[in-house]
Amino acid sequence: MERQADDYSAAIAFLESLPPKNEWTLNPVRDLCRILGFDPKAVPCILVAGTNGKGSVSAFCESAIRAAGYKTGRYTSPHLVDYTERISINGEDISREDFARIILGAKAAVENYNKMHSETLSQFEVSTAAALKFFLESKVDFAVIEVGMGGRLDSTNVTEPALSIITQVSLEHTRALGGTVEKIAFEKAGVIRPGKPAVTGCGGAGLGVIRKVAAEKKSEIITVAEKGSVAGTGFFFAEKNTSLSGTQVEVSSKLGTTTLSTGLLGRFQCFNMAVAYAALCKLGEMGVLKVPQEAIAAGFQNAKWPGRLEIASENPLVLLDGAHNPEGAKALSASVSALFAGRNIFLVCGMMDDKDVESSVALLAPLATAFFATPVACHRTAPARRVADAARKHCPAVLEFDSAAAAFWEAKKKAEAQAGGMVLVAGSLYLVGEVKAVLARQSFGKQTKKNKQKG
Repeated sequence: MERQADDYSAAIAFLESLPPKNEWTLNPVRDLCRILGFDPKAVPCILVAGTNGKGSVSAFCESAIRAAGYKTGRYTSPHLVDYTERISINGEDISREDFARIILGAKAAVENYNKMHSETLSQFEVSTAAALKFFLESKVDFAVIEVGMGGRLDSTNVTEPALSIITQVSLEHTRALGGTVEKIAFEKAGVIRPGKPAVTGCGGAGLGVIRKVAAEKKSEIITVAEKGSVAGTGFFFAEKNTSLSGTQVEVSSKLGTTTLSTGLLGRFQCFNMAVAYAALCKLGEMGVLKVPQEAIAAGFQNAKWPGRLEIASENPLVLLDGAHNPEGAKALSASVSALFAGRNIFLVCGMMDDKDVESSVALLAPLATAFFATPVACHRTAPARRVADAARKHCPAVLEFDSAAAAFWEAKKKAEAQAGGMVLVAGSLYLVGEVKAVLARQSFGKQTKKNKQKG
């Protein structure tokens, strides 16, 4: 066990020592896959891109495909607490032992490559190549792969998806992807393969760009939209129920109308279920997979996706959500207002400096009885002062903290003292991960104390 722990620590240290991406091309990750002795295009998969919703859509698709009896792989990012969350087989995170083996197994090749090339391999490229190799070794029937950033030049785009998904497009990562929705949509449309279909929930200018790219590649576009919002063909959805017991949506298409449910909270899951459903139906029509309606229903109901409107504790109520951009903040605000009306909300918020902090905070801060600004334990964090300054225009009680743990404990103390008090942790997924780790340590401490008292 000690050796395994040492190997895992060494694997993490190696990944975190790698240089950041300096040139946006797919050459390094393609080269690494070749050096490691496998063809990434051999992994049967779908590729999921988009500004928001791609994690939930991936979770729905993987859960349904697994419910149909297939052996699944899933690759997502970022992780919340542990790197092993990024890679799963049949819904179970990779073991630390296997994670260490696949990462350290690539270490010598990566170090040699980075010495010899100006286009060096980054952490995400190495993780992606290792995950794809692991899926082949594990002989998965099908993998659901979430794009890291953009699409066209993202490391995951070395695969050959049977179908691509682009959930939504809005402004994000503008320094790397471009400063307009059209430019970002073009980057995300890079996941579309010639002659292979793509499912999208995009509208407006983003959809126009995606249609143009698809036409050039002679690829079919399947659209998903809220019922009554647009004219045309595709899949249309309507919210049936959103409550603390879960979310229910009605989806209509040429196939008929069906009702789907999930235990995941939030109105935005109606959209995500509709997108995943459209993708699964198309895969079935293509003959790639056979996922019957009962498997889709069971998979969606049982899907898990931590850190998205996740109730992490009930006394006091602690709600976690990685709403890290304006679209996500808007969706979170609507869901919290509907599900937790009348509650006194103590909001802990930290964001990345390259995000639209001001617009996101402007949507979140009005929810709060008091706002607790914090940095995030990441080199790209926005200073607590920037977050706090953005909140002061929208909330009368704003405090700054040096760490997420300090901000969370103070918010929790205030929530416990206030009738109807609850803690909302929102912003970066890294912040959500930090608070989940704090809660896990608290739970472990209580369990240890309980065991000592029993002894």
